[in-house]
Amino acid sequence: MVLNKIYEFSEALYPSVARSPNDLRAPRSFSIDPSFVQPLLGADGITQRILPPGTALGSIPGSAKVRPLPRTRVATAAITGSTTTFAVSKNTARFFKAAEVLVAIQPLARVDFALTWADGDTATLVLDGRSVTYTVSAYSNLTTLAAAAAAFFAASFGPRYQFLSETQYLYVFEVDGKGRSTISASEVTAGTGTFAVNGGLTQLAPAGTAIGTILSVDAAAETITLTAAASNRLPIGAAIGVQSSLPTDANGEGLGFLSPTMPVDIEWGANTDYGAFVSGSFYRDRMPYLDGELTALFPELVFG
Repeated sequence: MVLNKIYEFSEALYPSVARSPNDLRAPRSFSIDPSFVQPLLGADGITQRILPPGTALGSIPGSAKVRPLPRTRVATAAITGSTTTFAVSKNTARFFKAAEVLVAIQPLARVDFALTWADGDTATLVLDGRSVTYTVSAYSNLTTLAAAAAAFFAASFGPRYQFLSETQYLYVFEVDGKGRSTISASEVTAGTGTFAVNGGLTQLAPAGTAIGTILSVDAAAETITLTAAASNRLPIGAAIGVQSSLPTDANGEGLGFLSPTMPVDIEWGANTDYGAFVSGSFYRDRMPYLDGELTALFPELVFG
């Protein structure tokens, strides 16, 4: 589809920050640095640098310009100790550049199931002093055990944490990234089964756990290739990004999101200056990336 350049240009002339669904206040715009958006060749043979509807903006250290927030999620297959190339969420690979360092965005810990388990065995997880115990049923193997435990703990602990599993590993993420919860794990088993926090952590590892340095980005295939095998394992769905780019300015104010309804092609020069929304309604499933930090930062946004 060829974008309507004239309509986009008229929008670029009047950038505003939407403070409420029916109230556009004092014009304010950001200049987007196009070098932070990987180009794609459109069906018409014309180069495009497309930003999807609902793209969050991120800072560029030492620059007054902004970039699409370089965050995404692991997709298709988990990152393991041998991974060099992996897939990420749709419409996000283009926001990354070679030589940038990828990290886990949220505080995290991994809790490992090991050895022999059976029905009736229990696994207890304690987060910030709150203890929850999972009782094993219909046991078949460690992979299904970790998946069942992840679902149980997610329902029990609520939205403050995200629980994901990968083979026999249970990952715990602190969703808003603001704190670092204490953590411990224990088990009662009839056999040799163990349930232990990897690395002996007593607190979630801080945001910024290393994954690796980017060698190249394939925006069309939505993949990222590292210069060497990944430094740490991460499951499908884990949030990753570039820690030096934040969704806030120097004063800690949220930069906002681009239009909730239309894509922006910043290959066309006029579209590098654009307004950002900090309130209003967005379709969650159409946004390239969203996390707990962003929803906390923009409380006036409604995500459908």
